[in-house]
Amino acid sequence: MATSALVYRLRWLGPLLLLLLVGATTSAPAQPAGTQGQATQGQPATTAAATTAPPSATSDQPPPASAPPPAKKGTAAAGDAEIQAAACSNKTDGPLPSSPNLARIQGVIISPLRELPDVTLILVEKKTSNHYVLERVPTRCTSGQEAARSFAYWIEVPPGTYDLSLSAPHYESHSVSGITVAGNEIKQQDLKLVRQEEGKSVRLLWLPLAFLLSIWLVRWNNIAKPSRLGVLAQLDDLKRLLSSGSPPSSGSPLSSGSSLIQELDRAGRKLNDRWAVLDWLFWSRGQELASWSLIHKADLELLAAADLEKINARLASVQQRLVEIDKSTAKSLVERIAAELKCEPAKINKEARRQVLIEATSYLFDFTDTEFASLTSWQNKAVWLTLVGVLLILGVGASEGHAALFLAGAVGGFLSRLTRELKRADVPTDYGASWSTLFLSPVAGAIAGWFGVALIMLLNDPTVGVLAGPLKIINWDAHNTAATLAAAFVLGFSERLFDRIVSQLEEAIDKKKEGAQKASSKPPDAPQAPAPPKPGMTSMSPSTVAPGGEVTAQLENLDAAKVKGVVLTQAGSADRQVVNPRAEAGKLKFTIAADTPAGTYRIVLLAPDRIETGKDLRVSEA
Repeated sequence: MATSALVYRLRWLGPLLLLLLVGATTSAPAQPAGTQGQATQGQPATTAAATTAPPSATSDQPPPASAPPPAKKGTAAAGDAEIQAAACSNKTDGPLPSSPNLARIQGVIISPLRELPDVTLILVEKKTSNHYVLERVPTRCTSGQEAARSFAYWIEVPPGTYDLSLSAPHYESHSVSGITVAGNEIKQQDLKLVRQEEGKSVRLLWLPLAFLLSIWLVRWNNIAKPSRLGVLAQLDDLKRLLSSGSPPSSGSPLSSGSSLIQELDRAGRKLNDRWAVLDWLFWSRGQELASWSLIHKADLELLAAADLEKINARLASVQQRLVEIDKSTAKSLVERIAAELKCEPAKINKEARRQVLIEATSYLFDFTDTEFASLTSWQNKAVWLTLVGVLLILGVGASEGHAALFLAGAVGGFLSRLTRELKRADVPTDYGASWSTLFLSPVAGAIAGWFGVALIMLLNDPTVGVLAGPLKIINWDAHNTAATLAAAFVLGFSERLFDRIVSQLEEAIDKKKEGAQKASSKPPDAPQAPAPPKPGMTSMSPSTVAPGGEVTAQLENLDAAKVKGVVLTQAGSADRQVVNPRAEAGKLKFTIAADTPAGTYRIVLLAPDRIETGKDLRVSEA
C-alpha cells in the first residue's frame, strides 16, 4: 500500500514538472547576449531613474569582499546641448568627456510613443561589478530620424567593459553586453523601447491556475476518492453482517440492527453523491469522519453479540495494535488484556472479557478517528496555504513583474521535493498528509526565490553592507540573466539558504540598533586642549630686494633665535640658502646671496623643522 502511494505521488510530479518547463519557455525566454550597437530584448524591469553625477571612483580594483560596491552615478559633461546634438546625430566626434580618465556612452532611446516613459538605464562594469545609474532624464532630439520619438542620453564612466540594461514598466527590457570603452573615448549605443505584449501577462496566469487545478484533481482522485471507497467498503461489509443470520430477539444487543442498517445505508448514499461540488472543492467536510463513527458504532454492536471464541481472537488482535501506541491508557489496556488471556479456562468470565474488549476497541476507534481528523485537517490547511500562496504570487507578479524569478524559485522548490520523495522511505497511509509538502514546495520555492533575490539586493546595498562575493553579480533589473535566475532557483531549492539570508538581515539590523544605543549612552568626550599656536611670519621688509640686500622679518609664535636657517624655494628649481640669518631686537634678519637669480621666492624657515611661512619675496635684478 505504501509503495502504491509513492507511485501515485510520482505520477503527479511528472505532469507538474512538464507544466513548469512549459511555463519557463513561455514566461522567461532565453536572453541572447547583445552586441555592440545592437540591443537585445528581455523582460520588463520595475525601477526608474533621472540625472547624472560624477562617479565616486575610477579604480579598476574591486572593493574588499566585506564592502560590496555601491551603485554609482554617471558624470555630467560640459556642453549638454552639443552632446545631445551629437547623440541624436549618431556622431562620436562631439565634445570629449570631461576628463581624460573617463569615457562617454551616448545614444538615443526610441520610444513607440511621443513621450518617454519612466526608464531605468544601468551600466554594470564586468570586472568590478560596479553599477552606474543614469539619473539624467533623456531629452527629446530636435534633429535626426524619428526625432519626435527619439530621446538622447549620455553617461560618463571609467574605462572598462560594461553590460547595459534599459527597462521601463510595461516595456520589454533591452540589454547590451560587452560595451568596451577606453579613457577619453566616446561610444554610440542606440536603444529602442518595445511595448510588452498585452496578452503576455494573461498567458502567464494559466500556469498557477493549472497548478491549482492539478492540486484539486490529485486531491480528489488520489486522496479523497480512495478514502471514500474505503469507507463505502466498510459500510457495505457491516450492512451484510448485520443483515445476515436470524433476526435478533427483542432486548438482545442487535435488536436495533435494522435501524442501524438504515443509518449505514443513508451514509453510503451521501458519500456516493456524484454531484457534491462542494465536496470536490473543500474535501474533507467531515462526511468520512461521521461515517467512521457510524461504522465503529455498528462494530461495537457486533461485539456485543460475539461468542467467546471471537472475543478471544479480537482481544489478541487489539492487544497487538495497542502495543504500538505509546500512551499510558494503551499500556494499561494491554496489561488488562494480557491478564485476561492468561486466565484459566475455568475462571473465564465471558461478560467481563467482552467488556474489556469493547473498552479497548473503543479506545482504538477514538485514537484512529483523532488521527484521521488531525491528518485531514493538516491536509486542508496545506491546501489553503497553497491557495493563498498562489494568490499572493499572482498579485505580486501582476503589480511588480519579474515573473521569471517566481518560476525559477518554483522549479527549485519542485526539484528539492522531487529528490527527497525519491529517497523517502515507505510509510503507511496518512490520508493525504504527505501530499501537503508536494503541494506547498513549488509555492514556497517561488515566493522564496522572488523575495530572496530582493533581500540579496537589499543586503548588497552599501548602506547595509552585509553580503559580498559572488552575490554582487545578481542584478534585480536584469532578472532574466543566468546569475539572477540561478540565485532564485537555489533560494527555492534550499529553505535553509533563505532562512540564512533573513538571519543575516536581522543580525545587521540588531548590530545597527546596538551601535545606536551605545552611541546614545556614551558619555560626552572631555574637552580637548587647544592646539598650540602655529609658528609663522607676520610681516617682512622690504618685500622686494636686490641680491646682497638685507631683509627684516617679524615672526609670531616663534623665537627668532631658534631659527637656524632660511631657505628660498621656487617651483622647478633647487632651494637657495640665504646668508647670515640672525636675531636682532626680537626680529629675524638675513641677507640675500649675491648669486641669487631674479624671481619670486617662497620663504621657508628652518627651526630646525621646515616651517612654511606662506610669504613671497621678490628678488630684483642685480
